[in-house]
Amino acid sequence: MGRLTDDMTRLRGELDALSRGRAAFIHGLRQDVDDMKDDVINMRAGFRNDLDKMATELTGNLGAFTSRLKDNVSDMQATFRHDRSEMAETTRADLAAFASDIKAFVAELADQVGRMRAGFRSDLNGMSAEMKDKLGAFSTRLKTNVADMQETFRHDRSEMAEKTKADLAACISDIKEFVAELADQVGQMRAGFRDDQAERAKKGKTEREAFMSGLYDTVLDLRQNIADLSEGFAADISGARQAWHGPTRPQTKAARGTATKKKDTKHQTRTGPRQEKNEKQIRSDDLTRISGLGPARVKLLTKAGYYTFAKVAKAKPEDLQKVLGSNVGLAGVTQWIRQANELTS
Repeated sequence: MGRLTDDMTRLRGELDALSRGRAAFIHGLRQDVDDMKDDVINMRAGFRNDLDKMATELTGNLGAFTSRLKDNVSDMQATFRHDRSEMAETTRADLAAFASDIKAFVAELADQVGRMRAGFRSDLNGMSAEMKDKLGAFSTRLKTNVADMQETFRHDRSEMAEKTKADLAACISDIKEFVAELADQVGQMRAGFRDDQAERAKKGKTEREAFMSGLYDTVLDLRQNIADLSEGFAADISGARQAWHGPTRPQTKAARGTATKKKDTKHQTRTGPRQEKNEKQIRSDDLTRISGLGPARVKLLTKAGYYTFAKVAKAKPEDLQKVLGSNVGLAGVTQWIRQANELTS
């Protein structure tokens, strides 16, 4: 009994340590998301301030130039009215020199405006590249943390018992909340990009769609991995229960007969789905050959019954959109159906 108590105490300590590690991971993940939101807000505020300063400075320069030009023209008119009787060939040379100065000033002003516009474009491109790098780094950290968590679960799940089921449920709930919050933040970021980068929409559209597609595949893979972990934990808990209760008692002949009948009935019931699953595995095509379909989307299509090029080619775009989610456009689905037709032929 003392050895069993020691094992249970050690198991409880390991479970508590795992729970604290999960809480620290979730806290750090949320802190990273908050820091990224603050960085985006600060960058947008700095962008607006720089734009306002440039507009104010340009308006002031133009106003000063107009005021000086008006003063010079007024002085010239007064001088012409007062001294026009004495002006001759010398006045023409002075007027030509004045016109040359004005042209030079206008050329210099145009050059300054061009440099200001080039600096504005450079700052905007730098901000866009920095935002893209931060999003890529965040996605990489998320994948790394999820991979580490999966490895930890695979290594320690053989030692978990009933309490692990409750901890797993809490962890899944937190991850779902984080995924929902992440989806909401991504939606807000996409809306902000549309408002702040309207003039660069054509150039950045392909990059944003690629990033969202990768992020969507990552979320789908995360959900699939969670489902796989849940199935593994259920199997481990079932094995732990059998080990806890010990071997079954010898059965009587009548009990063995009843158990045999139930086993035969259960085997007959499961024969159909197994045959269908084997047929699906034998007849399924590699749908990742279709450009734009990753492993996560292929899993969704396979579960829905679209596991060959022929089935995808015969499907309606609306039906495939329901399977893959509302964030997938009908234009992309139509393109996948066209590719499936080509691969079938």
